[in-house]
Amino acid sequence: MPERDPLISVIVIFRNERAFIEEAVRSVLAQPHRPLELILVDDGSSDGSADAALALEFGDVDPILVTRTTDHSAPAARNAGIARASGYYVMFLDGDDELVPDAIGPLLAHLRDNPDCDVVIGHRELVVEPGVTVPRFLRHEGPGARRPHFMTMLVPASTLEITGGFDVRFAGNEDTEWVLRARLLELRLDVIEATVLRYRMHGDNTVYDLDALQRRQVRLLRHLITRRHEPLKVDLTSGVTVGEHRPAE
Repeated sequence: MPERDPLISVIVIFRNERAFIEEAVRSVLAQPHRPLELILVDDGSSDGSADAALALEFGDVDPILVTRTTDHSAPAARNAGIARASGYYVMFLDGDDELVPDAIGPLLAHLRDNPDCDVVIGHRELVVEPGVTVPRFLRHEGPGARRPHFMTMLVPASTLEITGGFDVRFAGNEDTEWVLRARLLELRLDVIEATVLRYRMHGDNTVYDLDALQRRQVRLLRHLITRRHEPLKVDLTSGVTVGEHRPAE
């Protein structure tokens, strides 16, 4: 842990999120923590999302724009952001979500108070846009419901050196795969009660395709069952696993 306030890189990924990207970026800029590095990863937008984001007033934060034109996927976009990040810690945000005020504070405080913790994860709050129906598997929660959410994580760059990035084979479940890989590497992941982000349901979220969601989950489960001799570190440039990890007998 650095003695002074550490640089935190917040990676915001988006593709055609013009309706929400300004709120997402503003929620990052409103964080009281400084210094802050904002990395905007445009994963092939055609609706002017990047222009809308860059038109905002950034104050003391100089945004970095990364534009991707091929192989569009959330894990690849996150990896592109990680490759550009220079912060001591890294945080992620999707362009249709937003951070709550002082989202970073509780996460950072936990890491300071628990130097053996490798990753800290908070809760998300469900936000439902007017006129939008919540997906079937979330209807028992309702607007305002809270639950732990992997993409609320604040992760030291040193931890990402161990794990590598997100596996592009599991787009849609890349966060779950990363967390499980971190656990296989015997890293310590703590979950705290703090609400970190507002997770927006707007009707076009990928979770509305329940069949595709179930296929992704089955694919990940099969991978985990057969991964005893799978390599564990994910290369940022290719988004696939490299090296090898053999568990103890």
